Amino acid sequence: MSHLSTANTENTSKKNALSVVFGVVTALIISFAAFAILAAVMLWGGIGEGLAGPLTIAASVISILAGAFLTARRIGEKGWLWGAVCGLVYYIIVYICALSAMMEFNFSLKTLLMLLLGAVCGMAGGILGVNAGTKKRRR
Repeated sequence: MSHLSTANTENTSKKNALSVVFGVVTALIISFAAFAILAAVMLWGGIGEGLAGPLTIAASVISILAGAFLTARRIGEKGWLWGAVCGLVYYIIVYICALSAMMEFNFSLKTLLMLLLGAVCGMAGGILGVNAGTKKRRR
């Protein structure tokens, strides 16, 4: 492998990693805003606590879709892969934050399902991100 090829691979790897970080940070910001709005509506509005779980999951799904979309859009290829990475990293960060708040480790089927949900939503967002705006030539 030539020096030029190695440098190009390193630049691509760095660009991909920065794109994932950008997507995850974007997803976390969207989640934080959505959770703040949800908390305010629950506090002052008419939404009961029974809807908190489903609305939290919905906010996370939307956040992951957006973050994965942006990640894959920046990378431009393999949207399913980079979207899944974005979704998994998002949920790992959220899980670590939840662990630090609860001070106990509890890896359960629910945790595994949330990681799977993050990966699947990330894949969907990544596929949309790569394919958005591409114009296919008619033959």
